[in-house]
This record gives sequence, structure tokens and C-alpha cells, in this order.
Amino acid sequence: MSSFPRIYALARHKSGVLIEHGSVIEGVWRWNVPLRRKLFDWEIGVWESFYNTIKNFRSDSSVPDTIRWKASSNGLFSVKSCNSVARVNADMKDDCWNIIWSSLVPPKVAAFSWKATHGRLATRLNLYTRGSTKITSFMCPLCEEAPETANHLFCHCKIFWPILQKWCSLWDIYLIIPESISELIKVWAHSIPPTLHAAVWNLSLFSFLWSCWLFRNEIVFNGIKWDSAQLFDLCILRLAWWCKGNWPVSSITVNDLASCPLSFKFLNCSSAKQSKIAWKPPSKGEVKFNTDGAVNGSFGEAGIGGCMRNEWSRCLVIFSKSVGVVDSTTAEILAIKEAISIFRISRWTTKYKLQIETDSKLVVEWLTNLHSIPSVFKQLILSCLELCKDLEWQISHIPRECNSCADSLAKRGIHRLVDYCEVWQDP
Repeated sequence: MSSFPRIYALARHKSGVLIEHGSVIEGVWRWNVPLRRKLFDWEIGVWESFYNTIKNFRSDSSVPDTIRWKASSNGLFSVKSCNSVARVNADMKDDCWNIIWSSLVPPKVAAFSWKATHGRLATRLNLYTRGSTKITSFMCPLCEEAPETANHLFCHCKIFWPILQKWCSLWDIYLIIPESISELIKVWAHSIPPTLHAAVWNLSLFSFLWSCWLFRNEIVFNGIKWDSAQLFDLCILRLAWWCKGNWPVSSITVNDLASCPLSFKFLNCSSAKQSKIAWKPPSKGEVKFNTDGAVNGSFGEAGIGGCMRNEWSRCLVIFSKSVGVVDSTTAEILAIKEAISIFRISRWTTKYKLQIETDSKLVVEWLTNLHSIPSVFKQLILSCLELCKDLEWQISHIPRECNSCADSLAKRGIHRLVDYCEVWQDP
């Protein structure tokens, strides 16, 4: 509608289904979009552009009709993908949210920080305005000089702000008091000390904010006295534990970090290198079928491929074919289904046990746990399990780097006009 508004205006069935705009003739889909009138000469160019866009669509009758969420690769709706679409459409690029929701910050601290930036914390002023009868005063419990809001507590309170400045002064950083927490996060992210890793610096802010909030709660609910030195030590200790949790390969201990804050600059913040995993041949009496699916984009022209090998790593079967326009998860399932179908009619069915390996953890979970299958893929998964009746088989996940053979065959299958399958003799 937005890409070709003129054609949409002329279309007879604006809300019609696919079958109202074409049909399958001799096994090939043919488009027939009915219009309200004949095209004017100046509209022919628009029509040709529209037709060139849709003419490469291929319908696959073996795949059931389903509703797909285009923003995610597996076709399923998720809050994360919806948020990504909303940000792109609204052109919302804010470093503040990227830092808050980074994987380095513990989830409950990230949620706390998000509430703080939106003024949703249970501060005295918020509780008072909500009509809480237990709140006798809405003044800040630390300085008692202004109403307690999140912005005041973390940015303007004369009791807490010097503690944050003490940490900054260790790295020769001096901040101007910001108006709000979101501004504080942005300024903080652009004030990284040259000797400290950016991730550690960003993490330190949330350690101080979270520790201050917990200490504030102890004052309000348990009546303890304010102790700046104790709070500073708690912030450093909490930051040390968070850093060791994120980068466990570093040789610096938590005690070293807690006793000497400047030792944070020696942290090794690089991820541990994963050892390269090699593909392993099956055991004696088994054959292993590696499968994969490949798609142009998250939803588009797709291909599937697979390679079956024996205990001596000798190829017995390879296949590569196009499966039309589907999403990546459907392609993965169709590849497994094709592998099972080939094995079922082969001469190895009575001699060997079948092992299937795929790099899709989701599909492995669905094939081994029926209760976890989404309704969108249930029919396709059940058809795979139906083919496995009376077969000795199992399926497992394999890292992508170990599935390169099937991946290559699947990518080649995207543009194949003729299905490819080759079978070899036993050695």
C-alpha cells in the first residue's frame, strides 16, 4: 500500500487474500490482480514496477499458510523485535537505552535504571502523590532539603553526589551536575577515562546508583545512619563482583579490585576465545545427516541442504534444493524433513541408526519437546515426527562452524531451478 499507492487505489480487492489475486497453472503460480478500470498510459510504468516486484514470488503448497511476524527471523512475535521496529520507525537512537539494557548490567539493575530515568521509582514524592497514607514526609531522607525524586536523589542531592564525584576524581574526571538521570548516563558515557575500559566505566555508574538506592532503603525502612565511606566501599565491591562475573578470565581478584580501585584499569575485558570445535563422525552402526537452511533476509527465497556421512566420514548422500519463499526457521525444519525422507527410502534404513545434526537450537527443542512447539510450526514439526516412525534416530544441536558443508549446500539451493541429490555406494 505504501510502496505502490496508485495500484492499491485501483485494486478491486484491497483486503483480499492471495487466492483472489492469482492461481496455480501447470504447477506455476500466475498473478492476476483485478483492477477497477484499464490503466492510463502514465500508469503503465507504475504497474510494470509493481509487477516486477511480485513476479518472483513462488508459492510452496507443502508449507501450510501461517501468519508471520516479519521483524524476527523465525516469524514469531517478540517484544525485542517490536521494540527494534518502533525505534527504527521513530528514528530513536539514544545511547542512554543502549547502555542501560546492555548485557553487562544485571537484569534487575537494568530494570531499576529504566524506572529511575522515567521517574517510576517508589520515592517519597511518588508515593505521596499516589495517596499513600504511610508517607508522613515527601522530603529527601538523605539531605532533607528537597522533595525526594529520582533526579534529585541521584543528581542533585548534596549527600550522594560527592560520593560519585569521589569515584570520578580517581580518574581525573569532573562532571557538571546534570538535570536528569538520562542526561547523567549520556554525559557519563562520553566521559570515559583514557586508562579505563569503557565497559567498566559504564558499569561503575550503575553500581553507584543501585548501591545508593539500597542504602537509601536501609535508612528509610531500618533506620540505619548515613555512612559515606561505607557506601563508597560497597559500590566498589559490587562493581568488582560484576566485573569478575562479566570477565572471569581476568587474573585480578575481587579483593585486589576492592582494596585498590585504580586496579580496575588492569582488567582484561576481552572475551575468552572459544576453542574451535571440529565435526565428529558418527559411531559404528550409525550415519550422521547434517542439515541446514538458508534464506535471503529474514523472510525470502530459501534453500535447504544436507550431507549424510558414515563412521569413516565418507559422504553417502548430499542434497540441495530451493523451497520457495519462507522464513529461516521453516527452512531449517524443511531441511530436516527432507533428510528424514531421503534416509527413510534409502538402503541404509535397516542397517544404521540415524543421527541428525542442525545448528538451530529452537528446532532441536521442538522436535524433542512437543509441549514447546509454537502453533505456527506445529503441523510441520509433527509431519517430521510422523516420518520418523519405526526409525532409530536422534537429533542434536551442532555449532554453526561444524555445519559448514550443509550450510554451503543450503546457500547454493536458494537459486537452484532443479533439485540436486547425489547418492554414493558404501565403501
